[in-house]
Amino acid sequence: MHTGNIRRTARLSAAILGTLAMFAVFAGTASAAASVEHYTFNGLNTGEFYGPVACKGVFIVNKKFPQGKEIERCESTSPSGTLEGLKGGEEGSGATGGFPYSGFAGWESDDSAHAGLKTTNFTYKVNKTDTRFKLTAIY
Repeated sequence: MHTGNIRRTARLSAAILGTLAMFAVFAGTASAAASVEHYTFNGLNTGEFYGPVACKGVFIVNKKFPQGKEIERCESTSPSGTLEGLKGGEEGSGATGGFPYSGFAGWESDDSAHAGLKTTNFTYKVNKTDTRFKLTAIY
């Protein structure tokens, strides 16, 4: 093989290895930086807050929300079909003191993987028929 070809082959190999290493770093950073977890929650004893509900949620952790963002949608399972402690069309947030929990006016995650995680940075909205609500919490 001619020395010029050997040099070109060596440079090409080095360039390919460098490119592959760069992609490996980016892929590792991207996968480590974000996680999305889906969960369900069935609240049977939620008292005066909203009554028995069936909920589905997602808990997201990424660069924008390093401590997490939770989006939960709940539907009443009470015999009346309506939420017990909320009113149709109601909207609230941590700033308004909604969803008070024994001394803590805020929201506590319903995701079992994040049990005990609390925040006052949340908003919620009840549908007009008072049967469902959506809550978004930032931790």
